[in-house]
Amino acid sequence: MAPDASGLPAISVSATQVQANGSFYIHSDLLGRIRSENLYVYRASPQRLREDVGQECQIAQDYRGRLIYELLQNADDAMANGGTSACIRFELTDTDLWVANSGRPLDEADVRGLCGVSASKKGAHGLNRRASIGHKGMGFKSVLEISDAPEVYSTAICFRFSPEDALRGVHPLVAEGKFDQVVRAPATRFPWPVEGPVSAWERLRSCGMNTAFRFPLREKMTDEQRERLDGGLRNLPVTSLIFLKHIGRIEVHVNRGEQPTAFAWTVLRQHLDGDTVREVPGFEVSGDYRITLISDEGPSETFLLSHDADIPIAAHRGGIDEFTWEGVEFTEVSLAARMADGQPVPLPEGWRRFHVFLPTGEPCPYDLLVSGAFGSNLSRQEIRVEDDENNYNKFLFAQAARVLRDRLLPRLLKEGSTVVNCLRLLDRRVAVGAQCATAAAQAFYEEVARHLADLVFLPGEGEERFSIRQCTVPP
Repeated sequence: MAPDASGLPAISVSATQVQANGSFYIHSDLLGRIRSENLYVYRASPQRLREDVGQECQIAQDYRGRLIYELLQNADDAMANGGTSACIRFELTDTDLWVANSGRPLDEADVRGLCGVSASKKGAHGLNRRASIGHKGMGFKSVLEISDAPEVYSTAICFRFSPEDALRGVHPLVAEGKFDQVVRAPATRFPWPVEGPVSAWERLRSCGMNTAFRFPLREKMTDEQRERLDGGLRNLPVTSLIFLKHIGRIEVHVNRGEQPTAFAWTVLRQHLDGDTVREVPGFEVSGDYRITLISDEGPSETFLLSHDADIPIAAHRGGIDEFTWEGVEFTEVSLAARMADGQPVPLPEGWRRFHVFLPTGEPCPYDLLVSGAFGSNLSRQEIRVEDDENNYNKFLFAQAARVLRDRLLPRLLKEGSTVVNCLRLLDRRVAVGAQCATAAAQAFYEEVARHLADLVFLPGEGEERFSIRQCTVPP
């Protein structure tokens, strides 16, 4: 097959993905087909054009402040098929934010996801699907908070978005008389090829990155928005990495202002199976793990984590979207305790948050990190709990309490933690009998109290042990 002007093998316009020199490339005709498909939709339903413009604006607003977390999650998804380095790199300057990762290159489904909004492909279609989070493309659109013209680079394909390109994409509808004029079009529905080499992308490729995103910062960004982005990277909590299943390293470079900074964390995961300790690249199967976050400079952090990946949802579907969760039969939950010198220790107040794999805005009442495939609002900030015996989130909090009782506490004690230090993890730091700050926190508190009431682990004289229910506890 003769090469075309780009040096790649020539292919028919109907082909989407080809292989050359052992690597896969997505033919740029895919971008034209995506533009044509969206144009067809808007031609058939002009109202849809206005709806999609509004949707982009709404997503950028709803995900405000979540940009870094969403890009972390996207990169972790890209590592799912395994990799040698599993690295994500953030580079922020006064003009651009670059985010690159060493996961698999983009495929056609990824490109279509970035150019639209669809249910996440993280769970395969069919029976016994597993709970995942997010909607493919929605999290990416959070970048519209800071950038009008995102660019996407991958070893498979490179493309860009912009308001001007989107208007060019819908111009045929004006020529056809479908609209008198169009002053704004949904930017991410109209991808166009990136033309010419980009030195920053070539540099990142030479460092082993397979995909990168460039976000030219909006000229109209306020100083407050710029400082929030800057601070979000400089002060990225290490807890953001604990429940990500594949990323092995994160590198952050902030080169703006008078105090440039650079730091990196390496994630070491060890599977604890009885007395056997085995290093693993990620965690997906149920079990106990030791997660060590190793800083290139400064102290490391260690967490003991228990994970249950095989929780049948059954009839507990109250409060979740039937369409998104159709066919999903299993869910998951994890709990982690911060460790120092072999003992569990309190968390900084800012770390006490429930996680939907990444931190949410929901406070956790205990010195525990709790993560699960909770049903949440689009930006994963709020976990709603309703007083319904089949409420999904309430059920998942009960499962978290069960994992605490059956897995994490026994593992902590097996590793040499004292009962007193384990109990200190359950100090809510509020008056006795006080309600928790949110419905989610209250639901977890009630489930922990119920599940631990009859656990026989409190020491008495000699070898005797008691449950909490058997003890008289001072107020």
